[in-house]
Amino acid sequence: MSGNPFAKLAEIKSRLPRYCYRPLRPQKKAAPPSAPAPSPAPPSDEEIFLAVMNFEGVSPLNSENVLYTPLPPSPDKFRREAEPDDDALALQTLAELVSGAGDFDLSFTDEYLEGHAKSMPPFVLRNLKEGRYPIQALLDLHGYTLAEAQGKLNLSIPRFSSMGYRNILLIHGRGLRSPDGIPVLKQNLGNLLLRSSIRKYILAFVTARPFDGGSGACYVLLRKKAKAAGRH
Repeated sequence: MSGNPFAKLAEIKSRLPRYCYRPLRPQKKAAPPSAPAPSPAPPSDEEIFLAVMNFEGVSPLNSENVLYTPLPPSPDKFRREAEPDDDALALQTLAELVSGAGDFDLSFTDEYLEGHAKSMPPFVLRNLKEGRYPIQALLDLHGYTLAEAQGKLNLSIPRFSSMGYRNILLIHGRGLRSPDGIPVLKQNLGNLLLRSSIRKYILAFVTARPFDGGSGACYVLLRKKAKAAGRH
């Protein structure tokens, strides 16, 4: 073969049909068969609940609008303290009267009770005995134990004083229905009235006149309410 081999090759190529020398395209490799997709996991209880709430149109609360339910109170809060024994309370009040009521004169019998501050003018005590002062409040202690009566007096006497009341009718009963026929409340009324917590409010007390209850009640005269500073 003479001449330029490349020129000869070009001549042969020009004689051939175009499809004979179309360049071959590289064939794509077939993709390996893919593994089957895993089955989806069943929804959780929380997802089911949220889906149902969303379907019903319920939207979650904002953190600012969340309501917090307080914890229930402890049962100890409602535990009632043991009530003091009547006899023990009577002895306690008597001891307090003997040791701390030196500013009072106290006298009593089965049917009559009288106690008053030693500094009180005689005519005030006389008027109180005769029932001349108008009754401004009524305090009924019928059926109370000594402890209950003391609690009632501790609440009521300061309240009456703050309201400006002076003469209180205190009904304690004759004790006819008391156990063993002993009028425990009547016998200990002087002690109850002269307890240190309320004694400062009391000026005098005497058994009431028959038309106001007689030996089953007494008048309690409170001290005048102190005037506030700067007032006349």
